[in-house]
Amino acid sequence: MSCCPTCNQELPGEPGISVYLTSNRAVAGGRSVMLTPDQAVILHALLSRWPTGVSKADIMDAMWGKGTRPTDPWGVMRTQIYRLKKRLKPLGYEVENVLSFGYLLVRTGAHQHPVNLSDNPATILRQ
Repeated sequence: MSCCPTCNQELPGEPGISVYLTSNRAVAGGRSVMLTPDQAVILHALLSRWPTGVSKADIMDAMWGKGTRPTDPWGVMRTQIYRLKKRLKPLGYEVENVLSFGYLLVRTGAHQHPVNLSDNPATILRQ
């Protein structure tokens, strides 16, 4: 395992949560929750870039591709992420907002470590 350069706490080697896109199910610690197809795609995008975050634009591309989108894609995305946050709580995971960037998947109560999400030094994790 690697250690946090700030506090020397061990960092997890893998997220410990799985998502199944064929059944729209998330599984962690022997527990399972059902997701909507959009929520499953969002979780898959978050897991594919774990432990770093995913930009809002990349989440929208994962949900709809670069083609036709709903009338209010930002609103639909925010709603689905809000609902995903509620669905993941029983599994011990949270979706955190990363200011001016996107979202990050973390374990509930996990120590927040600084993560380099972009070349922009103004990117700050919301506390």
